[in-house]
Formats: sequence, structure tokens, C-alpha cells
Amino acid sequence: YGWVPSECNCTDQQESSTSLLSSSSLSNNNKTNRGRARHLVRNYKLSKDAHGVKHHGATFATTTHQNTQIAKLTALDSILYSLTQQVFAQQLKDIETEYEVQLCNEF
Repeated sequence: YGWVPSECNCTDQQESSTSLLSSSSLSNNNKTNRGRARHLVRNYKLSKDAHGVKHHGATFATTTHQNTQIAKLTALDSILYSLTQQVFAQQLKDIETEYEVQLCNEF
């Protein structure tokens, strides 16, 4: 607590595109950071984690009422998502200011 891990600190790098705040994408799983490869590992096993439930999304029919409820939930979720992006961006700016660092956008 109170420090920025070295793999997140791109203060000394020349390219301005390395800043997390200047990037349109907040993560990129196949890039390297200071010579170290970074990859997202998904520990999902369909046979274990699906708990025996078969996919039925393509054949599942919803009612008009369900479609209305899904649309309302999606609209509210979009608002929440937008607000959390704004809060996250502000938190990044605050961290960069407080610790005088430039955060990396490649992990």
C-alpha cells in the first residue's frame, strides 16, 4: 500500500503512448512489458465450471416482458458502466499525480 509496482510504472519510457490514460484500451494481454511477457490466463474448464448445464442461448426464446426487462437492465447497466469508467479514469489520474508516475497501458 502506498507504492506503484515497477511493472506498472512507465515514467521513464519515451513513448507517450505507453500511458494508461492516453490509451483507448486499458489492457492488452499479449504485449510485453520491459522484456517480460504478460498473458492473461483463464482457468476455465467447460466440463468442470459449467456444472453440467448445457448451452442453450441460441435456442432460448424470451417473452415480450422479458425482452422489456432485459432492455431496461441493459440501459441501467450502460449508465453504471460509463460512470465506473469515469471513476476509474479519475483514480488513475489521482495515482499518477500523487506518486508522480506515468502508469503503463500494456500488461
